[in-house]
Amino acid sequence: MFVAIEIGGTFTDLIAVGSDGRYIQKKVRSTPEDPCQGALNALSILFEEYGVKPKDIQALLHGSTVGTNAVIQRKGPMVGLLITEGFKDVPFIQRQHRGKELYNWRFKKPKEIVSRRAIGEIRERVDSDGNILVPMKKREAAKAIEDLLKRNKDLGSLGVCFLHSYVNPTHEKQIKEIILNEYPDLYVCISSEILPQFREYERTSTTLLTAFMKPIVQSYLSSLEEGINAQQIGGELYVCRSSGGVLPTQVIIKYPAEMLMSGPAAGVTGAVYLSRQSKIDNIMTVDMGGTSTDVSLITSRSPEITTGTTLDGLPLSIPMFDIATVGAGGGSIAYIDQGGMMRVGPQSAGAKPGPACYNMGGKNPTITDALLLIGLIRKENFIAGKMPLSVEMSEKAMKPLAENLRNSEYEISEKIYKIAVSNVAQAMRIVSIERGYDPRDYILCAYGGAGPLFAAHLAKELNLKKSLIPTSPGTFSAWGLVVSDFKRDYVQSFLRKITDVNYGQMSKIFNSLCQIAIDEFKDHSIPIDDMDLNLSFDLRYVGQQYELNVPVSLEELKREGPDLLGGNFNEIHKRRYGHHAPGEEIEIVNARVSAISYRRNMYNKDAMRGGGSPKETTAETSRIFYDGHFIECQFVKRESLTETHVYSGPIVIEEETATAFVPPGFRAYLGELRSLYIEEVK
Repeated sequence: MFVAIEIGGTFTDLIAVGSDGRYIQKKVRSTPEDPCQGALNALSILFEEYGVKPKDIQALLHGSTVGTNAVIQRKGPMVGLLITEGFKDVPFIQRQHRGKELYNWRFKKPKEIVSRRAIGEIRERVDSDGNILVPMKKREAAKAIEDLLKRNKDLGSLGVCFLHSYVNPTHEKQIKEIILNEYPDLYVCISSEILPQFREYERTSTTLLTAFMKPIVQSYLSSLEEGINAQQIGGELYVCRSSGGVLPTQVIIKYPAEMLMSGPAAGVTGAVYLSRQSKIDNIMTVDMGGTSTDVSLITSRSPEITTGTTLDGLPLSIPMFDIATVGAGGGSIAYIDQGGMMRVGPQSAGAKPGPACYNMGGKNPTITDALLLIGLIRKENFIAGKMPLSVEMSEKAMKPLAENLRNSEYEISEKIYKIAVSNVAQAMRIVSIERGYDPRDYILCAYGGAGPLFAAHLAKELNLKKSLIPTSPGTFSAWGLVVSDFKRDYVQSFLRKITDVNYGQMSKIFNSLCQIAIDEFKDHSIPIDDMDLNLSFDLRYVGQQYELNVPVSLEELKREGPDLLGGNFNEIHKRRYGHHAPGEEIEIVNARVSAISYRRNMYNKDAMRGGGSPKETTAETSRIFYDGHFIECQFVKRESLTETHVYSGPIVIEEETATAFVPPGFRAYLGELRSLYIEEVK
């Protein structure tokens, strides 16, 4: 049996899949004060209620945003930085680019994660070709480290980022050895291991964020493993990465930044698997949970990847799924802003106290309260009836808002629903239209506890073909963990014009990265017999500041030469930005290798289809508030749906972990893998 646990802001999801394809799904309340406890609570229920024995678990797969939350809240150890002499202002100068804040006269730079007091300068210098201009004196460096620690007695973690160490890491490796020998309890991260590529500020920031998260992630995973061992689970723990795939905990502890966004990344991985199994080329994912909504794009059955993002305003240059996030989840709070306009989110009621209808102390009106009042969620059926909701508390929370805007509680609730649709649609535009993709070419895959309730209207908002609701949508991110493979990405800066490079030089750097990947997988007992090594270059026009990733194979390069890269880059540039310049010189910036070891036959591929034959249940009728008035609506159980029937809206389809809404003018039917499709009747 394989068990996957994904910790969200409000709920912790569990999926347990047996070798026969049968599965158990469970949602429990998250425990923000101690995220491990939510995971252990879910496991306890698995053992106590379902009779699963700990020894039956072959592997435990996990996704969490503990690292992300720590950075955003700045709750972590004091972090220090060792940097080349004369460059201590790199974390503070930052970049001039202000993005959407260009006209904000109150704009402030992101708060640095390191203080000036906690920076030590090391006398050394390497040039951009890797030549050592000023050798580092070990005794002098040791004295600088000692002085730094005397000035900062609370220092818990240390980042090291020397100029051009991505070309020649000798000095960084030497200073790491000094630190580990003299201060074995000090966490240390060197940039040549974390991010061996150019751009000094981005490399420094990524190294510092990694150093900040390292003790937090190690403590978290150690506590989780301790709890797992106490329950006598024999299977190994694997953690999901930001760009999909899972790795053993010891790898994640070494590269903790790769754990960022691991929960949302697991959902995208599940959608990629679904697209390939269902033969759907293009999917837009909408993962709407209790706290936020994550949106991403899958094109030609492959996820969109970005190699540069920001975390709390600080650059983080690691490969990640290109996910746009908005504060629109079930717990998002509705309020009146200073201009008298009603807004929803990004503030959230979270897991505690949660929406008012949870009756656990929440006082503010939320999306979940709105869904309850307009009737799309029934108070006695929330999470299969295991968590009854209070209509009275929702009405009480909604009343001040309704009185302020001179509407009824039902009218305000419907407006909250529509604002939530608008907020999520904006994130959908970011990952599609703003990236050069036409949303009309995509099918919407909606999951998370709230996603299926908004799917039909979201698809209509951007003219997507139709909506798809997968099996067990409320725990779909956990499904993504179950079908994840072992994966890690490797990069090396390689600054060359295409006209100045040949096949031999390209194959040399790729082979070097491939060997690093193979050696690392072997070190961590990850199978390499069934391993793919996917190659790509980051390219740009000469004079451009940023680049685009262009996949390639050595066979293609050997056959067609570097001109192949130029042609492919021009096509990608035109698709992304709407124009290209075939006559301009193109240069290589980075070489990349994505290593994947497939976990084939480690799970039952039929599990996602759902188990058993349809169960006959009686449809019920109830009223919902829709388009300004109450209408009659059918309520059915998802397990009662048959593949031979088409279901016309309005209809609400309930299951244990989520509820789907088919509005008037829409219809629904079951398709591949028993996925529920919703489309507008034309």
